[in-house]
Amino acid sequence: MFISDSLYVLNGRDGNREWTSWLGDYPVEGQSAKLADIDPTSPGMELIVPLYYGDGRLRVFSADGRMLWEELVGEKILSVAVGDVDFDMCSDLMISTYSAYTK
Repeated sequence: MFISDSLYVLNGRDGNREWTSWLGDYPVEGQSAKLADIDPTSPGMELIVPLYYGDGRLRVFSADGRMLWEELVGEKILSVAVGDVDFDMCSDLMISTYSAYTK
């Protein structure tokens, strides 16, 4: 687990900052960001960032730092995996969550 309120992307050649994104009003808890090509229409790879604001959110950023989309999951995200589950040549996201609800 990590606690962070910002995401930084540094240039691998010289260490200069490429871009940064602020993730929330207060430190957020979540899993490490994932890197995968989940949008074949966008150049480069996307960053998948699971967050926990008490309601679980997933944010996806483009290679140039634009937030492409955000999904409210509604439960604490424990992990995110990336793979082509349905063999349609497009990566899918598998999200495991923790629900405090009891039955």
